[in-house]
Amino acid sequence: MRPLILIAVLALTACERPFSPDAGVPLPVTRLAADDSTFLQFSGFRQPARLVIQDDAAWAAAWQTMWERHGSPPPRPEVDFTRDMIILAALGEQVSGGFGVRVDAATRNAEAVTVLVKRVVPAPPCLVVTVLTQPVDVARLPRSPLPVRFEERTETRGC
Repeated sequence: MRPLILIAVLALTACERPFSPDAGVPLPVTRLAADDSTFLQFSGFRQPARLVIQDDAAWAAAWQTMWERHGSPPPRPEVDFTRDMIILAALGEQVSGGFGVRVDAATRNAEAVTVLVKRVVPAPPCLVVTVLTQPVDVARLPRSPLPVRFEERTETRGC
């Protein structure tokens, strides 16, 4: 499946419902960000995307797109795709700072892997920098042959 078609399909399958930890067995989520923040605020992902990356070629292409606004990308983290897969969540282009995205949790049941993606938006009275941002987050999960679906949660962050 072509990457742009996959992005569109995954974006259409995302839904806004409360995430239920009872929906399955929790999976370890290893985020590439060093802290609780979005992995990258300025990326080449100008459209929203939810990607399930299961091979090195797709990982190389996604990494290149993530860093295209920065010139040469840093070394790409090694991933053993026989054991793991990469989940990438891109918020798309936003009109200001204060927005973020985070791969927050994942569960597995007999039917699917469910990944919780948290969108962070600034509270209305907050002063934020006026600059175009393209927040993206990346996490490693155990590889699964099951379909991956995304659930969305929005968090409004105060000043």
